[in-house]
Amino acid sequence: MSIEFILITILSIFILYVIFTYNQSKNKHIEKFNHNTIEEDNINTAIGYEESQCIKEPDTPVEIFKNSCDHSSNEQYARMCRAVSDDLIGEIISINNEEMSMEIRSATYPETIHLTNLMDCDCKDFKNRHLPCKHMYKLAFELGVMDVPPDPPVIQAQKNNITCIGFLVEGTFPIKQYRTKRKIVIFSNEALILDEEKTHLLPPYEVKKVLEENPSSEQIIYAKILGFSFPEDANIQDASIFIERKENNESLIQEKTTDEILKYIIGKGIYIPKYADKNRAFNIYFNNVGIIESIAYFGMKVYCSLNQKTYHVLEDATEPERELFFHFAKEYSNNKPFTNSLSHYSGSDIPLDSYKISKKLKAYDIAAEYFDKTDINSVNNNEYVSLDETIDIIEGLSKETQQELLNISRNSRFNNPDHEIQINENINILLKSGLIFDETPEKHQINFGKKIDIIEFLDSENIDYDKKALKDTLMNICIELLPEKTEKRFPTTTCVDIPNKFNTCNIYSYLHRKYDNAILYDYNGNLDYQELPLLNTILPDDIITRKLVEHGYYSYNKKI
Repeated sequence: MSIEFILITILSIFILYVIFTYNQSKNKHIEKFNHNTIEEDNINTAIGYEESQCIKEPDTPVEIFKNSCDHSSNEQYARMCRAVSDDLIGEIISINNEEMSMEIRSATYPETIHLTNLMDCDCKDFKNRHLPCKHMYKLAFELGVMDVPPDPPVIQAQKNNITCIGFLVEGTFPIKQYRTKRKIVIFSNEALILDEEKTHLLPPYEVKKVLEENPSSEQIIYAKILGFSFPEDANIQDASIFIERKENNESLIQEKTTDEILKYIIGKGIYIPKYADKNRAFNIYFNNVGIIESIAYFGMKVYCSLNQKTYHVLEDATEPERELFFHFAKEYSNNKPFTNSLSHYSGSDIPLDSYKISKKLKAYDIAAEYFDKTDINSVNNNEYVSLDETIDIIEGLSKETQQELLNISRNSRFNNPDHEIQINENINILLKSGLIFDETPEKHQINFGKKIDIIEFLDSENIDYDKKALKDTLMNICIELLPEKTEKRFPTTTCVDIPNKFNTCNIYSYLHRKYDNAILYDYNGNLDYQELPLLNTILPDDIITRKLVEHGYYSYNKKI
């Protein structure tokens, strides 16, 4: 026999042995399993168990849903709140009560329809978390499987005595002459009166009342998680205040802001929520007056601490002192060490109802060093002209000359000092008064107009000239032979400005209130308006208005 045949025979015998051994082992295992099962069945029967009691029924969808998580946790409670929020839950398409399922439209993507039951939902939230989503809670509420959680108690806070409203005003930007919009804030019981001083825009105006925005759905839900509900008349800004109080472990109900503080801040055109407390009102003022005024205000507080002054607001200081504070502000508005330190101050650290400053950081030291070294007179170069002196000069001028000055100050106020103007008798009077100066006396330009105008002028003055001469030649004849009459006959223009020793804004405010008109809007109806002189309106109670009263142009007994 060959070797190959022997090897095949041995391999076959080995395979048959393995199969025989495996079958023997399997039979013994089956016998043992059957024996044990029979014994267990005998025991169960002996102690009285029925077959149905030995097999555990599967949980129902309701039980699976109820036991799926801690429904009282903040995360799940928030989803319950979203389920009952019209803004955050979509429209129900259909509900199958027998199968306990629902089709519901997605609130985010209305074209998407979610398929939901008590154990599953095809939305991303459930697929990512495998915990009940807002759609499943909505279904549970609709089926009566779970009760809608009750709203927590409403805060019993009282709003401030003085409130405000806002308007969006569209007008013309004075310099580049394009249309733009500004938000205007006034007292709720005040008539809407618009003018350049308030809007920084030129008419015609288009006005739209800014409706108060209700608290967002997320704010409402978050407040419920925190354990409270907003007052019914609270808006989105009020909601932020209540949430901030709760997060800072402050009392939800705090003292109202005083009427004096509200009058001052709202009078500056700054919106104050109706439930803002005093410290938040301070912060709103400090963060909304602009970087220059906020630095000037801070500088005033430091100045008070160094000089035993008791100024609360900038208007309490003398005019030279205010000039000093604003000079400091302009110098340090781009100083990073100062501005970085100032950012660590809040309005409550430098309150409007006190002259004190609560903490002394690097910004305090910088300001203190500045006021220690800087004299008021040096800031004004010993040329400062007080408001009283300025008004005395103005009141010595004719009405027409004052109105010419108003136009110049209006232009200078909008950072356009190179005001090109036609020289006339009123401009010459203003140049002599010192209220304006001629920036380009060597570059006066006479506008001769057309050649025919020059010929008519020379003929009227019986001047001999060559009828065929060029226009430039005829212009030179006028200037050389008739300089004074030429200036009167043809307009001459130059660039003028108001000297630094005068306060341009004060000049503008005084003359603007004295001569300009305002537009009075009835915003309770269709925003109908009428035009009326500013002197017939309620003007702000400040130094400018007081000067108008002193000179007999204005009375505080106005009713709009």
